[in-house]
Amino acid sequence: MTGVIVAAGDRLAMTPDWEPHTAWRVDKPTKKTRKSAKPVPQRPLRHMPGKAIWRGMNALLASEAEESAAFRTSELLDQIAGLEAEELIDDRYPLRAETFGVVYGNQSAIVEDVLHDLTPLPVAALRADADVRFAVLEATEQAEQLAQALNYLSADLRRASGLEPIPWDKGQRPGERLLYLLDPVVRRLLRGLQTVQDTETLERGRAAWEQEARRLALQVADSVHVAVPESVFAGRETKKSDGTTAAAYPLGVAVNDFYRRLDRILPRTKNER
Repeated sequence: MTGVIVAAGDRLAMTPDWEPHTAWRVDKPTKKTRKSAKPVPQRPLRHMPGKAIWRGMNALLASEAEESAAFRTSELLDQIAGLEAEELIDDRYPLRAETFGVVYGNQSAIVEDVLHDLTPLPVAALRADADVRFAVLEATEQAEQLAQALNYLSADLRRASGLEPIPWDKGQRPGERLLYLLDPVVRRLLRGLQTVQDTETLERGRAAWEQEARRLALQVADSVHVAVPESVFAGRETKKSDGTTAAAYPLGVAVNDFYRRLDRILPRTKNER
């Protein structure tokens, strides 16, 4: 038989501040650190279980040149950006970013889970001023905002039914379902952006992304509507502080708010209903 023992071991006296494959979280400078000659403290950026790598794209693309950024990407990606700047590597190079992480359990002495993810990463996105970079960051942020918009819709409809919103740390909220559906769409977009050579093609890709994101958001929204009783059409009466009653969170208001958020998040599909 073969086996392995994972023990807590001895804690490091200090966290090493250099490792070429690690992304970092940079602490905001305080008055004390601003006066000090020492560099701003930074800590290894941890993986979040259940969170796809593309949802942390703002950290993955945070280059050393961005002094005010809250994150720093790995030195390895900075080196690739340098090769691209010197034209030693082409923008169309099929770069893929691969991440690994470990979730530790009781007293960090047991391993509860091992995390792994792999995603296409456009080389051009490593340039701070590249249009492809803006497109990548915009699309990943839109996905997060759409998930939040669906959670707001769910919360409003549950209140109209006389229920409390689903707690953020319990149950499955509709936003999580949307992010699951958007995962292959985002990865397909990233793969497509690796070969974009002109602005027109880039804009077509962004428009196509928004159309598909809107379609999936509406699909999940429909499932949220189906799950609520008919009473939400009129809302429910609530007591105001002055003793009067008012209809709170009727269906029409909740849906209109959702569509307004949808139009704001996906401006290229604003006129599509």
